[in-house]
Amino acid sequence: MTALPPPPPGGGPGWSAPPGYVPYGAPPAGPAMVHPALAHWYPLRGLAVTLMVLLPLTAVLSALTIVAKLRHASVIDRAFRNESGLDRPTTDDLDAAEGFVGGALGGYFIIVLITGAVWIVWQWQHAKNAEQLGVRGGLGPAWAIAGWFLPLGSFVLPGLQLSQSSRGAGIHDGPAGITPRPRHTGLIVAWAVAFGLSGLLVFGSIGMEPQDEDFRFRSIRDLADEQVVADQVGAVGQVVAIVAAALAATLAWQLSADQRAAVDRARSQAGWPQQPPPPGAAGPPAWGSQPATPPAPPLPPRWGSQPAPPPPWGAPAAPPAPPAPPPAPPSPPPPPPA
Repeated sequence: MTALPPPPPGGGPGWSAPPGYVPYGAPPAGPAMVHPALAHWYPLRGLAVTLMVLLPLTAVLSALTIVAKLRHASVIDRAFRNESGLDRPTTDDLDAAEGFVGGALGGYFIIVLITGAVWIVWQWQHAKNAEQLGVRGGLGPAWAIAGWFLPLGSFVLPGLQLSQSSRGAGIHDGPAGITPRPRHTGLIVAWAVAFGLSGLLVFGSIGMEPQDEDFRFRSIRDLADEQVVADQVGAVGQVVAIVAAALAATLAWQLSADQRAAVDRARSQAGWPQQPPPPGAAGPPAWGSQPATPPAPPLPPRWGSQPAPPPPWGAPAAPPAPPAPPPAPPSPPPPPPA
């Protein structure tokens, strides 16, 4: 059997590809596929917007606590340190000042707990996205949660983990194999310092306040002095907390936007879609699979195929086609008019 020549490109003279035809080994037509590495991308915009509401509310309650602390210190000072006895506050004034401090601090701690829970979820999703972008090693996404619950470590570990995850925003900007530097390092350091300092001052001022058993061994004047100092330290801590809230809001918004831009760049470089499909829409085809195509029309004869065989030897030949009829004679001319 002789070898047949290879078919020409396109399947032969006059052949055109049917609708839906995909050559072997070619990528499937249709919507671009989502790479598995970014299949579980967490959008951060919603959480960032929530933090942009909660953090300013935290700052407002911090300002209210500052007013309550300074008012309480003034009442204590006039009640127990005023030697002249003029303008001495009453017991009702003391109770009102203490109630103001208690209410302001209670509201502050409630909003801090709510904001902290949202922040931890945001930081964990930010770390997971950075991991999908290629950030490996160091403090992984688990530390975005665990770092907040370690004694003393909660003042350092969240900032370190956030700095590491910020490298994911630049992982597709430089040459392959080059580890990018962290983003917004100065902002992260400033936030971590302000957050840690505010926590030390706020909780330290609570520990500085006189306790009930102290009244048995110390003078009222000394205890009043300690209370005034504790209120002043707590007010300073709330000022630092306002700075920390402003830095945290800026940080959450900037890092979320940077990571969103990094994912868009990564998908555009590989030809992936810019936005995930809407909920309920048909998902993209499996990685490497061919899409479903409509039934293809019959193809022309294959290149090199044999023609139909002649009739067997001795078989009567097919009768010839009848000759065409002769043309009709021309019609006679019309008679001349009379």
